[in-house]
Amino acid sequence: MKFLRKLYEQVFYSEYGELATTSILVTSLFIFIYLFEIPVMSMLNNMGLLNLPYVFEFASIVTIILIVSICSRAIRTSNALRMLIYTIFFAVSVGVSFIAFSNVYWFADTISYETLTVFSSLSKFIFSLGLLGGAAVPLTIKMKQKKQGIVRLIILIIWSFAAFIMLKITNNRMLLDISHISIRWYTLLEYLTAVILIIAFAIHFRSYTIEKKKFVLKFMNGIAILIIAQVVRLTFMRYTFVYHLIYSLYMFIGYYYLYHSLFEYNIVTPVNELINEEKQIKLYAENLEVIVDRRTTEMSSNNMRLIQEIEYAKSIQQSLLPARKVNFNKVIFTSEYFPCERLSGDFFDIYRLDDDNIGMYVLDVSGHGVSAALMTMFCNNYIKSSEKLIMKYRGLKPHRNLKHFYEEFNKMNFPDEMYMVMFFASYNIESGILTYASGGINCYPLLMRKDGTKEYLDKSQGFPICKMSDFFTPTYTSETIQLTKGDRIIFYTDGLVDNVKNDTISEELLEEVMYNYRDLSLKSLNNKIKSYIHTEDGSNEDDITYFIMEI
Repeated sequence: MKFLRKLYEQVFYSEYGELATTSILVTSLFIFIYLFEIPVMSMLNNMGLLNLPYVFEFASIVTIILIVSICSRAIRTSNALRMLIYTIFFAVSVGVSFIAFSNVYWFADTISYETLTVFSSLSKFIFSLGLLGGAAVPLTIKMKQKKQGIVRLIILIIWSFAAFIMLKITNNRMLLDISHISIRWYTLLEYLTAVILIIAFAIHFRSYTIEKKKFVLKFMNGIAILIIAQVVRLTFMRYTFVYHLIYSLYMFIGYYYLYHSLFEYNIVTPVNELINEEKQIKLYAENLEVIVDRRTTEMSSNNMRLIQEIEYAKSIQQSLLPARKVNFNKVIFTSEYFPCERLSGDFFDIYRLDDDNIGMYVLDVSGHGVSAALMTMFCNNYIKSSEKLIMKYRGLKPHRNLKHFYEEFNKMNFPDEMYMVMFFASYNIESGILTYASGGINCYPLLMRKDGTKEYLDKSQGFPICKMSDFFTPTYTSETIQLTKGDRIIFYTDGLVDNVKNDTISEELLEEVMYNYRDLSLKSLNNKIKSYIHTEDGSNEDDITYFIMEI
């Protein structure tokens, strides 16, 4: 008993419980009516229900029509090829069923059993072909173009043709004489139908084990009942009332299961999904303000944290810059630094090489912001070595310093699009000679002598610092120029004179200011240049950096 109870629970409470229960009940009903045929027939006769089989047949036809309607609608919504196959084959099956049903004495004066049997068998055969053809096509396969209009036209033609034949039959005019067809031929048709239904069931079963879609399981229930109905048909090839009753009942139940599964898949499920989406939208709309406030708070918090981190990076970067005013015995420097963002891609430095020599450079990294700022820190580390002898050796020979820096830059795994331009110089305080080299700088330092003579330090034409060592080895050269007391040189990046990106001074106006203020203090000159630089509205698109050297 425990074994049977465990078996019962495993079968009836499993995912296939409904299929097993339906099959057992249908089979039990068949056995019951088979054993008590005479009492059942007597009871139905007393109740006036001997025409009940025809009611089931008519209900089956109506159910197939509903199936065709659902599949036709599914073509419009999902454009699934399987639904197209169902629609066409089931529509043909309905037409043939109507022709078979028209041979019942409700429509015709005499009953043509041969015609009824042949057309009924043909209808089931066509229906089973539709099930098999649909099962062979996955639901995911879609038609390239929608065929809704063509499908409706095909259905209209099929049913119009069936109606025409029915009218002829009701007028006792047979278009085809099929009385000579042997019973073995439509018996073969019945066997083929049973085989096709079994194959269709097997394909759907395999599909269910893979996809686990509930509607496929319910669809399998319908096919299973149609198979049992076909077994009843093959068991009673000779017409009896019991056969007719059970067979028509089972066919109706099988068709209903198919209708219910397709209705659930193509109508109920999409509607439920739509309702759930509407509920989600409504819920989201009701909580939108709360969600927006929470997300805004999170974003503000993250943004503030990011700004703090950038401010820390800014303070670190600017701590590496020299003081705004530097005095080396007979040489004075003043500088200004205006990043267009919190972090800058411009950088400069002024430092002692030894007691007699001063090193200086200005550079401009492509872009600006975080990536450019990180690059400037790398540059500061490699251009100005922490070893005094190396720093002096490179500093006194600007071209060697640039060559070394180019080689080190290409050893790094920087992005290929990253590059920079720079200008490096060293000044000997005793001799008054400035030695310089260009690393692709696009705005040469401007020398304004005490007597008003101007000169650009453009004798050195170097190559930018970039990732090109695999294709090109640049040559850097150093040039010299003699400076005297009262001479001034302004070193700057292109942001200072770029009037397209920035609201600042032009190159011609810079020359004019340098000339007009050559006899005034360095502070006055610097203030005048700053007066042309407007950074209050934050509209500048490039960093602005410069420093002025006065002998």
